[in-house]
Amino acid sequence: MPSAAAQIIFLDLELKRDSLTKESLVKLLNKTVTEGRMKNLAHPYEEHGPGALVCSFLSTAGQVLFTTTIPDPLANTLEYASESGELQKKTFQLQQAAFTLRAPYYPGTSQLLIEQLQEDKQPKEIARLTL
Repeated sequence: MPSAAAQIIFLDLELKRDSLTKESLVKLLNKTVTEGRMKNLAHPYEEHGPGALVCSFLSTAGQVLFTTTIPDPLANTLEYASESGELQKKTFQLQQAAFTLRAPYYPGTSQLLIEQLQEDKQPKEIARLTL
């Protein structure tokens, strides 16, 4: 992996789940590269559950420059107090969600590979975007 980058890339993305096929679709909305260094880098995908996105930034030669994993953007968790005063959680699935992915920017980054963790925690490619 190259040395630490002195720039950060911000990608505004949209994730949709097709209601018929249940396939996930990703669309790049905006890309911004700015000066700065990342302080906290993401955790390995083993710490995330099904639906999480494994995002790998690739060079033109296909080399992985950086990988990060984020929780499922379509899983929305609501916390509330029940009538008895206990804290309750309810998670529901959205059909689409916009989110921002940030990562160190390495010169030569040309693609973003996005894989979604399945129920067995195996990643499945859902998008390969040109940056």
